[in-house]
Amino acid sequence: MSDLGLSPVSMASEFLTNRQQKTGRQDFYWSAVDQASHADGQQLLLDAIGRVIRQLTNEQNAYELLCVIGEFQELSKKTDSTLGQLLAENDDFRMLSVLLEWSERCGHRTDEGFARHVFDASDFLRIAELRAETTVLLRQRILTENGQPIGLTTDADMSENDAKDVSAFFKVLFSLVRCGRLDEASQLCEHLGELAWDGLLSARMVNRDSAYTPLADEKSNAMWANRRRNFKQILAKMWTKMQDTMMPSAKLSLFATLGGRLRPLLDMAVTNEDRIWCLANAAVEHMLDQKLGVTINGLNEDVPSTVDELAEIISLENDASPYMHIYFFLPKGQVDACIDYMYKWLAEHGDQASDHVVRFMANLVVIWRQQKVDHEDEKGEAILKIYAQKLMSIGMPTLLPFYLSLLGDSDERLDHLTSAMDTITEQAERAEFLDNAAEAKLSISELTLSFVYEKIAHLRGVGKEAVTLGIRWARRRVGGYEW
Repeated sequence: MSDLGLSPVSMASEFLTNRQQKTGRQDFYWSAVDQASHADGQQLLLDAIGRVIRQLTNEQNAYELLCVIGEFQELSKKTDSTLGQLLAENDDFRMLSVLLEWSERCGHRTDEGFARHVFDASDFLRIAELRAETTVLLRQRILTENGQPIGLTTDADMSENDAKDVSAFFKVLFSLVRCGRLDEASQLCEHLGELAWDGLLSARMVNRDSAYTPLADEKSNAMWANRRRNFKQILAKMWTKMQDTMMPSAKLSLFATLGGRLRPLLDMAVTNEDRIWCLANAAVEHMLDQKLGVTINGLNEDVPSTVDELAEIISLENDASPYMHIYFFLPKGQVDACIDYMYKWLAEHGDQASDHVVRFMANLVVIWRQQKVDHEDEKGEAILKIYAQKLMSIGMPTLLPFYLSLLGDSDERLDHLTSAMDTITEQAERAEFLDNAAEAKLSISELTLSFVYEKIAHLRGVGKEAVTLGIRWARRRVGGYEW
């Protein structure tokens, strides 16, 4: 079965239990390759596959965001910690924390930007430790005594040989932090004997683990507040000098991340995902510092305080991707606004809309309906019907029950299903259609009776109105019969 045919019934339950959706991905990928192979030229083939993979990645990121939203809603109920209390009291902090956590979880799904070295940690398995003096020697190149150069020593030669490893270490460490893989980052530091960095990374857990700031333990709260204050005050004093030196950009980026600074991260970001991450990181760090009573002298950056301010900074209104706009509706719980946006987007793009985008939008409506989330029924059903038409156009009518079962008007629902069933000629495919209808909690007896009655009426030449009246009469008889 192609990826277009994933049952939203099973999809919703899997995403709500925070499991990755994989069913049909492999089959779909190879079917996409077969379709793209008809294109002229290898580059066209690669472009076609690349577009599909990007769409599937964007869709997976959206489902990941739904999971993170649910997790933070649960975390905000644990008000016995400073973090949980702040999540419960401040909706803006919770939404920005959601964007930060989500952007880190999804960071590894792109091979560009800050996360591009996230899978390179295995390169350091052959190294026992990095020499502590290496980074100093890389800058001055030669040792001096009383201000006079004495040439490269044996230690300096060894440090020079470590140069590429030191540079790679900071790049990998930064990518791991960018992707929220703090356990892997800690293991890397421990393996290489970089315990100072390991200690700095532990302080980052304060903004994601409520166990670090229990309200019942004032000593623990004070300890972490003091650690953050001391580190950030020292960083503030050294920041200008650090920027003026030849410090590797990855190392400077690490300091900026842990210190909750926007610069130079925002200037170096090349993707909107990275921009969202560095803005959300600075906002969350700033708001948590305020809650802990940590004041940083000399830090005058304008960090966003709401999701809307963040969206304005990244110029969301100019982003052509419907996925990115949907990402910003979800944390705010703006379901009606999201459905309105999807409805207008589909109306604007018409038949040019990608199958994957239409399916994704329909599946969001399915998930909200199954979760009984209040939303505008008319436009929600319109999106389901648009995807139903798409399924018919690509020859996959057997999947219609999963979507049409959610229509509110029972007569309209039955009409659509009966018409779809009439297009199926293969017996096995018709059986699959009925199996799917049963899984979607539809009445098989009502559906088959409607189908048979319409066939008989068609053969007799009865008009549509008479057919409809006859089906309704038969439905009442079926409903009153004890099966």
